[in-house]
Amino acid sequence: MTVGERLQQYRKNLGLSQEELGQRLLVSRQTVSQWETDQTMPTLENMMRLKEVFGVSIDTLLCGESASEAPVKTPRKARKKTLLIFLSILVGAALLIGLLINLCILFLPQLYYRCYLGDRVTGTVSVTVDGEVYPLKSGSISSTDSYLLKKARVNYQLNGSARIRIRGGDKASYGFLLYIDGVEQPIRIGTFHYNWWAVTQFDLTASVDTSTDTVTFRCTANVIDNDGEWIPVEDSATVPLSDPEICFGFGLS
Repeated sequence: MTVGERLQQYRKNLGLSQEELGQRLLVSRQTVSQWETDQTMPTLENMMRLKEVFGVSIDTLLCGESASEAPVKTPRKARKKTLLIFLSILVGAALLIGLLINLCILFLPQLYYRCYLGDRVTGTVSVTVDGEVYPLKSGSISSTDSYLLKKARVNYQLNGSARIRIRGGDKASYGFLLYIDGVEQPIRIGTFHYNWWAVTQFDLTASVDTSTDTVTFRCTANVIDNDGEWIPVEDSATVPLSDPEICFGFGLS
């Protein structure tokens, strides 16, 4: 095999045209064609460039070794392999981030309350009027703070109760207005937190007695303190329905 034939074989192994090889070597296609037909020989400078492009020694280019056995990888295959590696890294990073977020949601509340990634406030509200279950439905509960309207989600249950969820918390308190038909004043239910980033799980009931015009609030809750520990909180109060501000709150100071 002549030098020109070897150059041609190495070029084809790389999947390059004569013009593409010429562009890499800063020579014309005609010059490459003359090398491959043994009309001319590459200069020493061009041989150095050919050596780098083909990944073989100058001795191999001049003296031989089967070009088909040369350890040459095509640029297309190399690009495809690089792309696959890059995509694998991206997928792995996304999976790792997702795993870390889920682990944080599960365990960080017990480690440090400021890092809590779940709902800041979750609770169940149920109401009875004169011993009968009052069916809470859409519109029965609204937020006392317009800022929280976008963050508070109220899901009304088939049993007449409601579940309240607030994701995030940069307000010092959370309050809800509860409207009951036949009651002159709306009952204001508040879950007040003295720590801005408190995490609370609560179960709140309001029992209305129209014969005495009173409402009794009872609440059991768990609140995360500054050390990430769950602290049980219990409270109850009976107040007159005629009171313009019927409030019930709990939290950690």
